[in-house]
Amino acid sequence: MFWVLFANMKSVRLPGTEHMDAAYHQKRYHFVQSCWGMLIGLIPCLIGAVIYTWL
Repeated sequence: MFWVLFANMKSVRLPGTEHMDAAYHQKRYHFVQSCWGMLIGLIPCLIGAVIYTWL
């Protein structure tokens, strides 16, 4: 949920990217990419959980 606030808070943006308002407000892009990241991260988490359970 932080990505919604991040797009509207200019004080937390990276230096040199103040002019990139359009890129910061691409909420659909950030939502889709975060879903892909969670899906990809789920695999190592499940592997780690299985290893932890068996030990």
